[in-house]
This record gives sequence, C-alpha cells and structure tokens, in this order.
Amino acid sequence: EIIISDNRSTDNSDAIIKQYCHDKRIKYWQNEINLGMLPNFKKATELANGFFVTYVSSDDYLVNKSFISEAVSIMRQHQNVVVFSGISKNYKVHADKEIHNTAYDFKISNGLLNKAVSGKTVFSVFQHSHILNFGGSVFYKNHLMNLDVVREPNTTYADLQTILLLALRGDFYLSDKVSYMQTFHGQNASHSYANAEKSLLNLSF
Repeated sequence: EIIISDNRSTDNSDAIIKQYCHDKRIKYWQNEINLGMLPNFKKATELANGFFVTYVSSDDYLVNKSFISEAVSIMRQHQNVVVFSGISKNYKVHADKEIHNTAYDFKISNGLLNKAVSGKTVFSVFQHSHILNFGGSVFYKNHLMNLDVVREPNTTYADLQTILLLALRGDFYLSDKVSYMQTFHGQNASHSYANAEKSLLNLSF
C-alpha cells in the first residue's frame, strides 16, 4: 500500500493524487492543519496497515524497484534485524548532480555493507558517521509505534533519535544498493548535520 498524508499542501497535490486514488492500494489522507514534517510522518505511520513501513519525503524518491521486497525478505530471514537500509544518495538541485553522502565512504572503508550490523556498532560509530538515513530504510511498524516514533516533533533530528532507539533493539542490515534519492535544494529541514550531536544531547533515551 501507499499512504499519502497531505500536510495541507498548496501546490495542487490534491488534484494530482486523486487521479490515482482508484487504485485501492493508495490511501490518501488530508490533515486539517499543517502538522509539521515529523508529526506528519507519525500520522502516516498510524495509517499504515502493513507490518513494514518506509518513508519517502515529498521532494525525494526511490530509485530501486526491488528495494522494499528485498528489505522484507532480509528482515524475515534475520529475526534480529530491526532496520534494513539501502544506500541514500543526494541530488543537488542547483548543481544538477547526484553524489554519495559521507556515510557511503565510511561504510565501504569499514566493511559495513551487505551484512547485519549490531546496534552497538551503530551507536559506536555515530559520532563519526550517521551510517543510515530515515529515508531509504525499512522499519517494523510496531517498533515505531511502541517507540512513539519521532516523539519530539520540534526537534529536526528526532528521526536520528528514532534510529538510535532502534539500535537498542537489534541489528541493522546495510545494503550496498542505491535505493533512495534525497533532494537538496537549500531549504531542507535537516540539510546539515553540523548541529546534530548538540541537538541529540537534548533528546530523551
């Protein structure tokens, strides 16, 4: 299924989306007010019916058609894997080019790809590299709901908080396949990780 949680958009999204709503796999929800980005993620999670969820922000996109099926297969094979993460690339709008983020080189140099990596490892390397993104990752819905996903909506890095909380529950499988494209246009809510560590110090674990 595809859950679309319309956060009071004003760019004609409604008319575009309704062209596809004859497909019963698409569930379209319109918020009465703009909830903000992270609470809208949470709303979409609540609306999902499946065991697994992944997120695609409005200006990002998936680039691997088998990404979700591969993730579900791996997570079913490895019971201790709580997150499956593909490679996320950055699309720089103003330069019109795609580049790997710094996490890509870190994962290669440390032999972290195509394997289940312990949550402890995710914690230990976090100050050096955020080795996965919220976008381009597949999660168990019940884990996210039990954790009260993105519980602190006013914090830009609450998605990273969620990843670290999941690291306390099990392993992360890190795939080497490019699966997600994150668009960078200068107005991203989390376009820089420079203040991430300081922000996370104020979050609850």
